[in-house]
Amino acid sequence: MLAFRRARAVVRGNVALAGDAGCTVDAVSGQGVSLAFQQAIFLGDALAGGDLASYQKAHSELTLAAMRMTRLLLVMNSSVWLRRKVIRLFAKRPNVFAKMLVTHTQPSLEPLRAAEIANLTWRVLWA
Repeated sequence: MLAFRRARAVVRGNVALAGDAGCTVDAVSGQGVSLAFQQAIFLGDALAGGDLASYQKAHSELTLAAMRMTRLLLVMNSSVWLRRKVIRLFAKRPNVFAKMLVTHTQPSLEPLRAAEIANLTWRVLWA
């Protein structure tokens, strides 16, 4: 079962939520603490600049990336066939695995583009 909860808004007035108070992700993703640290950086910048709206925007982008990765991992976990295909693809193409790892651990640095996701899906099906 997907354990992903996100507050409708993480900023109201001069109050901002961070970490599990604003968003929780399933443990399978391994992103809980990392996500909280990333949020803290954006919150600190927003507080320093006196602009909590920028934190709300950054928080939404960070949690969207975490939600996508969590769902992907849970789908892979639910299908032995798909999991074998993905592992076979990663074994044949370590660069694809490296790209997914970067996307998972540093989503704000190099997000996957739609064309890359489509290409990855095609490669998994043919692996």
